[in-house]
Amino acid sequence: AFKILWLYVKYQFFTKLILAVFVFPASSRIMKMLLNSKGKTSISSGDFFGFLCSVQGAALILLGLVLLTILVGIDINAFIIIAASVNQGHIQIKVRKFIFVVMESLKNFLSPLGLLLMLYVAIVIPIVGVGFTITPMEKFEIPNFIKDVIFKNRLYSVLYILLILVLSIVSVLHLFVFHYIVLLNQKVAVALKNARQFMRKHWRSLLVDWISKFLLKLVAITAVTLTVINLIIINADMISEDVVTRR
Repeated sequence: AFKILWLYVKYQFFTKLILAVFVFPASSRIMKMLLNSKGKTSISSGDFFGFLCSVQGAALILLGLVLLTILVGIDINAFIIIAASVNQGHIQIKVRKFIFVVMESLKNFLSPLGLLLMLYVAIVIPIVGVGFTITPMEKFEIPNFIKDVIFKNRLYSVLYILLILVLSIVSVLHLFVFHYIVLLNQKVAVALKNARQFMRKHWRSLLVDWISKFLLKLVAITAVTLTVINLIIINADMISEDVVTRR
């Protein structure tokens, strides 16, 4: 367990260092070059849409999607690969090789469908709360002023709830798509299809497994809570008896 934890800690340290030293500065310079080529230093709300419709705007969107793919791969792909390595007993892997394996697993995401999947993972998954997402986007949610408009209108509220329900079902059906892409080296379209088929075939056993794990956690938390409460009561009684005896 310690070797696995140490490998993951080293992996996180080196990948975040690479991002901070190379990836983020390079992407920032590219973004400034794209803005400067249009005679701008920043984008305002007034020219935001017009800039995105330009060649430079399309390049900026593509840059953002590629950067998002890297971030998702570093977090989600690494977790899947290290879990598979532990299950197969391959825990002696070096951190350099581990980083290389994770980076290599990104190639299947660098396609139109793969980039859309990454966008879904980064934006939709945090909203519906079902599936894997990346750490920086865990707290992502719809702005409050948009929520106010939605929930003040009954029709919008119903449509919003239905949309969240549909997206939740879609997310559950494709919960294991990353496993097929990363571990079996499948194309995104094939992995999406296989993930749906797997979930349709095994959803009952998975549901039983998730419920049993939830109940075990609930029992464990309840047992710990009751033990702490009993210890507090016992200590309080002992203190009270001690005070009475001294009197």
